[in-house]
Amino acid sequence: MSLKPLLTAGPLLAALFIFLPGQALAQKNAQEELLAGLAQEYRPEGAPDHQAAATHYQAAARAGSREALLALARLHAPDGPLWRTAEVWRGHLLAAAEAGWPSAAFELGEAIEKGAVPAGSLEPFLLFQQAAAAGHGPAALRLGQ
Repeated sequence: MSLKPLLTAGPLLAALFIFLPGQALAQKNAQEELLAGLAQEYRPEGAPDHQAAATHYQAAARAGSREALLALARLHAPDGPLWRTAEVWRGHLLAAAEAGWPSAAFELGEAIEKGAVPAGSLEPFLLFQQAAAAGHGPAALRLGQ
């Protein structure tokens, strides 16, 4: 296989990121912010800066990063470095679950069952169903599937 088509396509693809309105640029920004957050959270030298990581993750989430939503939920979990309240954690888990993360839907369902977060209008069974339908093994086991 020749690499010439790939090498020729490279500048064209780069140009598309510049000239396509909105979505491609937003995806690039989301990825850059997500990587910046990871760099702050997992520094090779020195202590991690979790607040700076969260700031980058929030910017990435606003730009459309699903991964950033999950990272925010992890940082704000009860055993996470930025734990504040159950409502904050619930909000991050719900955003990640609504974005399609089965692990977030499962974790939110469990947290509601345990009384760790307020249920509001959410039902754990429906969250477990959502997670299982997306291929989450523990959720499927929980439902007896």
